[in-house]
Amino acid sequence: MKQTTALITGAASGIGLAVAKRLAETGHDLYLLDRSPNIEAITADLSPNAGKVFTRVADVSKEEEIVAATKDAIEKLGGVAILVNCAGISPKGNGGPVPLEEIKVEDWEYCHRINLVAPFVFCRELIPQMAKAGYGRVVSISSRSARMHVGPASFDYHSSKAGLLGFSRALAGTYAEQGVTVNCVAPGRVDTPLSRTTRPELLEHAKTLIPARRFASPDEIAASVQFLVSPDASYITGSCVDVNGGAYMN
Repeated sequence: MKQTTALITGAASGIGLAVAKRLAETGHDLYLLDRSPNIEAITADLSPNAGKVFTRVADVSKEEEIVAATKDAIEKLGGVAILVNCAGISPKGNGGPVPLEEIKVEDWEYCHRINLVAPFVFCRELIPQMAKAGYGRVVSISSRSARMHVGPASFDYHSSKAGLLGFSRALAGTYAEQGVTVNCVAPGRVDTPLSRTTRPELLEHAKTLIPARRFASPDEIAASVQFLVSPDASYITGSCVDVNGGAYMN
């Protein structure tokens, strides 16, 4: 299995697209997933240095679609050495956090299905073939909300992203000996379409709480992901890289 084959979820926009562009520049073979049909058009924006590039429209809230996609990726790429879990949702109520008393169980479960269950299924389907090959890189996009209280984020988002950290640490401890590293990147506020669903006044207030006094660009998050999936990060596993302009310091 080549060490430069990557499956990226949520690749049609935001952080996922930025990761795809960075890995394309370094010649990776890519399998790009998103529920948006726009995923089929982004190959035109990728570097000519990219290797093979495949796209697929898939709903990661559905286990059967994830399983079908991973099997297809393994077949087309000859194995998947890198998994980047970027797909995610952040439920909002009137552009802000959904009040606790208004969160329905089905809404709570749907948020976790996208943000936590989907990464679990991708890992379940892909990590065993990484371990068998003796090499693998998994990076999941968590959030500053997994580390601390973030006002504009809803309870279900906090919970799902914190769960992703715990799940990733368990994987890291289990598969390190097989050459598979598992890490998270926890962004603060990033200038993405998802972020812009928050009310403007909340965004402006959030900016005042960041020492850097600005939001990150998707590419700044993608830079950390690019390092973690590289051979240079071979001794980093079970870690969470906080990329937030100083908003969270531990």
